[in-house]
Amino acid sequence: MTATAAATVSPGTKPIFGGSTSGITYANVITGSGNTTTGKFDFTVGGGPSPIAESAGVADIAVTATKTSVDGNESAWSAPVNITYDKTPPTLSFSQASYGFANAAGAKTFNLTASETLQANAAGLPPAGIHDAQYIKTFTVNNWTVAPTLFKIDNFASGTAVSITSDALADDTASGGPPAKPSTIVLGTLGTSIFKDIAGNKLTNATVTINP
Repeated sequence: MTATAAATVSPGTKPIFGGSTSGITYANVITGSGNTTTGKFDFTVGGGPSPIAESAGVADIAVTATKTSVDGNESAWSAPVNITYDKTPPTLSFSQASYGFANAAGAKTFNLTASETLQANAAGLPPAGIHDAQYIKTFTVNNWTVAPTLFKIDNFASGTAVSITSDALADDTASGGPPAKPSTIVLGTLGTSIFKDIAGNKLTNATVTINP
């Protein structure tokens, strides 16, 4: 696809794409995309009103420019400026604060700190079991009388603090040795999908890392 934006420029005025400059008007901006005042292009890779084919591997967009005089004489095209974008999805990790043992049965709360500022999650999340598709797909504790089997991720305001609450049957009383706080917590698909960064982007590959 070729994207073309022609600038009609007053003498002595230099067009700056993406900015509104007095004495400059733009025409032939991509249909359904961009801005005729600033000349800005809104490229959509792989679809939308102005698709640009995505190459295998890293996809680059090369932007070049030419100038046409009032007499219709076109200059040579400039050297391309390559735009390379990162297609790696954002990642999210958590560290776990120290756990305070109750030595009794009852709902247990595990306080986590996210690796970046998050948006608040949906309200009223119900408890769910351990499963790849749920909030938690791996949860390992050692020497507990009854390990937790149901979890919910508590509501939180925008920030880095997140809490996971277990079912009321969980019992962290010592059994077979000194009890330990969770050694592994890994979020499942549903758990990962809850979180968005401060810009509203979904986060993937979320894991919990345990402090020493």
